[in-house]
Amino acid sequence: MHIIVFEDDSDLRSLICNLLEKEGYTVECVNDLQLLRSLEFAPPDLFIIDRSFEAMTTPKLCRYLKQESATSAIPVLVMASKLSDINECLLAGANASIQKPFTGTDLLAKIQQLQG
Repeated sequence: MHIIVFEDDSDLRSLICNLLEKEGYTVECVNDLQLLRSLEFAPPDLFIIDRSFEAMTTPKLCRYLKQESATSAIPVLVMASKLSDINECLLAGANASIQKPFTGTDLLAKIQQLQG
């Protein structure tokens, strides 16, 4: 499974990516510019997106991903600390959310739910 992770906090991004790689996932950890560029070349099986997306609001990105034919079927998991941010992203098309702070076990369980 190929996962694209966007997290602006470099320490948390490294923790998440290392965890997922140890679990056998193919992980692409990207910044905001790389995220949009990488969609053109290798759409993932899952997006994990931090609420603090600087180039575009996360709800707008969720809507974009769900409207584009190449990415509309790809699940989006949003990470956020505020419930209001989570709700806004879910209304914009995110498939699931996880509230910060979370454990590695919580994140892996969410990913497994989205895998079906």
